[in-house]
Amino acid sequence: MRVTDAHIHFFETDRYRYSWLDEEAMAGITRPFGPDDYLAIAADGPVDVTATVHVHAEPDPDTDQFALLRHLQELREQKGLPSAAIGWADLSAPDLPDLLTALAEVEVFRGVRQHVFHPPPGEEYPTQAPRPHMMAEERWRAGFTELGERGFTFDLLFWSNQLPEAVDLLEECAGTRVVIEHALFPSIWPSFETWRQAIRALPAHDNVYAKVSAFGQMGTVTTDKVRPYIEELLDHFGTDHVMLASNFPVDRLHSSWDQLWNAYLGAVSGLSVTEQDQVLRSNALDAYGIAGA
Repeated sequence: MRVTDAHIHFFETDRYRYSWLDEEAMAGITRPFGPDDYLAIAADGPVDVTATVHVHAEPDPDTDQFALLRHLQELREQKGLPSAAIGWADLSAPDLPDLLTALAEVEVFRGVRQHVFHPPPGEEYPTQAPRPHMMAEERWRAGFTELGERGFTFDLLFWSNQLPEAVDLLEECAGTRVVIEHALFPSIWPSFETWRQAIRALPAHDNVYAKVSAFGQMGTVTTDKVRPYIEELLDHFGTDHVMLASNFPVDRLHSSWDQLWNAYLGAVSGLSVTEQDQVLRSNALDAYGIAGA
């Protein structure tokens, strides 16, 4: 079965600093993880990975983002992956137009991941946004709109208390293509029903996709565990707007490669062959503008 792995990370700890990996829970993935490591893991699994999307892995803020993207381009030329890269930019920065112009010159670049999620007072997350209401800021929204006008994608993840702002953003700035990361982190919602209500509140227009990933936060991934979430996403967004991803190496903390993909395959086994191909492969190609995979 051919798949597009729509969310992977390379951790080049000998080249970049990732402070969030200092968390005790991340102890199992602090060593370098690059293309060769990924290819070795995926080589004999239940799926044939024909395309990959590298998503910004949150190196420390002083990282040269353009140099990092150029490095990913070099890896693509040398190793064949990633097929596409989601980089980082501050959408509220005055020099955003110049930065996007520079990033666009790197072939592998497809869009931006800037964390906007900010838990309520009393809760913290290692890579949370610096300000709680970025999605509502006029300057930030202007940058978000410009990203879409240039044909790029935004990877979005927000906290449960930010749902109204996210809904408003997706309704008012519908021209920007958005991929909702990690199935909206089911683990942060009080129950499946509250998560389901949040999903149902999100606009399901042509520019909104949902990415199933990071279920490792709920423990070992199994078909029974992920099926109700995948079915709900498919019912709301449609079989042409949902994609799957490994989130490796992070989800390797909780599940093996085979466990993860066998769980996914079991969860979508009731779909038609065409629908399975959409969810497993082609939707991610469309969302991230990847050709020939």
